Amino acid sequence: MANLYKRYSAVLPALTQTTVLTVPVASTMIIRSIWLYNPSPTMVPAIIVEVERSPSGLTVLGVVNLTPGQYLDVMSQAGSAALVLEAGDRLVLTSSIPNVYAYVSSLIVDRN
Repeated sequence: MANLYKRYSAVLPALTQTTVLTVPVASTMIIRSIWLYNPSPTMVPAIIVEVERSPSGLTVLGVVNLTPGQYLDVMSQAGSAALVLEAGDRLVLTSSIPNVYAYVSSLIVDRN
C-alpha cells in the first residue's frame, strides 16, 4: 500500500477519554496538526491531549483551554512541527465539557 493522507475527526463527550485514532499495524503515522474547536458559548477549562504508546502507557502532550468559538492547533501551541507515532499507538483526547470538535491531519506510511 502507498502512503496515505488521512484526516480524522471526533466530537468529544465530557470527561471521557476518546480515542481519535489508532495507528494501523505495520505503519508509522506523522501527525501535522491537531485542531480543536469550541462551538459552545462557554469556556472550555481543559482539554487533555495524550498519546498512548505500547507498552509505556499514556503520555500527556498538553492541556489547553478554549474560549467560546475558538479554533486552536495543539501542535503549534506545543511548538512542535510533527508528532510521529508507531503501529498500535493511540491519540486520546479528553474534554471537560461536551461537543468540542477535534480534527487531526496525518500521513500514514506503510512499512510493508
